[in-house]
Amino acid sequence: MSNSFNVPRFFIFIPLLLPAILTAGNYNFNEHCQTAYHHLFSLRPDAGKQLLITEKKTNPENLIPLLLENFHEFLNIHLTENESQLSAFKSNKNNRVNTCKKGAQNSPWFRFLQAEMHLQYAFAAFQFREYWSGMMDLRRAYILLAENINLYPEFKPAQKSFFTIKALLGVVPEKYHFGLRLVGMSGSLNEGMNGLQNLSRTDWGKEKFLKDEAIHVYVSLLLHLQGDKNKARENFENAGYPIDGNLYSYYTGVKIALYSHHNEEAINYLKNIPEGIDYLKIPVLDYYRGITLLNQLKPEGIQHFQKFIKSNQSGHLIKSAYQKIAWSFLLEGNHESYAQQMQLLKSNGKAETDDDRQAQKEAENNVPPQPDLLKARLLFDGGYFKNALNVLENLSPEVLKNPEYSLEQVYRQARIYDAMKEMEKAVQRYEWTIERGKNAPYYYAANAALQLALYYESKGNLDEARKYFKQCLELDNHEYKNSLGQKAKAGLERVGKG
Repeated sequence: MSNSFNVPRFFIFIPLLLPAILTAGNYNFNEHCQTAYHHLFSLRPDAGKQLLITEKKTNPENLIPLLLENFHEFLNIHLTENESQLSAFKSNKNNRVNTCKKGAQNSPWFRFLQAEMHLQYAFAAFQFREYWSGMMDLRRAYILLAENINLYPEFKPAQKSFFTIKALLGVVPEKYHFGLRLVGMSGSLNEGMNGLQNLSRTDWGKEKFLKDEAIHVYVSLLLHLQGDKNKARENFENAGYPIDGNLYSYYTGVKIALYSHHNEEAINYLKNIPEGIDYLKIPVLDYYRGITLLNQLKPEGIQHFQKFIKSNQSGHLIKSAYQKIAWSFLLEGNHESYAQQMQLLKSNGKAETDDDRQAQKEAENNVPPQPDLLKARLLFDGGYFKNALNVLENLSPEVLKNPEYSLEQVYRQARIYDAMKEMEKAVQRYEWTIERGKNAPYYYAANAALQLALYYESKGNLDEARKYFKQCLELDNHEYKNSLGQKAKAGLERVGKG
């Protein structure tokens, strides 16, 4: 009798079947998926999700709908700031990634889908200060994207995400660089921003429908990371934005216009913004509507700030909104209502953003802004430069006896002359602000140093730029130290540390 084991004939074919089982799933960004992506990126979630349901029924092996479902979930959490959805998002993301791991590996989409899902979750986690969880997913995305670019160097979507990570890691404080290297990551602001700039200007071939996302990322980093408001606005407009029917492009346009002193442009965008039951509700747009009216010194902005407070789910910008309501009352001479709003500020919202920290500091100091200086500040923010300058030039001698007010007057004059391209006057006043304000607990000196650094950088005088970027970093005894420090560090990355 033979001792050999008789293997059933069925099992002989298992090795032949395994590759098919393990690679179940394909990557077909077909017309259904492209249209769904367009709807989701336009912030019309129901229309996008309906197409994805149809696609999953028609082509159950197609893995692209998983990417788009993750994209939708990320946008919803990011823009509505609904922190309660973060845990479910993490679980859903993990399930999607695990499914995508079964897809065909000989495609640039294999690693990209997993990386993009990890990256989207990482950004959502960072938004709600879940730093450890976010950093782990950022690392996963980084490694997958690096592998993907090595294997498929012409695949533009992976480059978009990789260069975004590179730019963001490029402004991480030096004391954390060793830790980044230990986990296999490195950053470079120049490499990241140059890569995104090239991607925004080159042909994406078959993936051209995804190029809009790269452009939005690029202009957002120009605005918030580099602080180059004019370049952000220029690139946004040159790309043909905002796009009719695309709420996300209008949302981005409003932010850029407000932060680059184009209040009337922001008002126009808000008037023409796509609205209706089909579109995602973005609470912060009411905050921006309030800002546009406040910049015109109109009290009607109060109702928009109040609406924002009621609809906000994260607590971010709540303190700032109460402060803006208080300012509106102060400009009307209603000091009692100003005090009431500042009291509400203390017990509501979170002091996590620079704007909220600044509002909290004002409430704790219990010293309201000088009304005329506040008017000048708001008019400047809105781009009404001559009106702002007129207010500053007509401040009473009694007001200017206060050292803080006299410092702020000169600082705000510098900012206005800078915006009006009268740089000799601007530089003189920036230098005066630094000298007189370097030991004061206000942000004026630090921002004056940053603006001088940016000016000298634009002129190619890198030694002076480097000097003032470093000075901005040294002047850190103020409420805007995070955002100003980040921009100064980004500047040093561009000009070299010397």
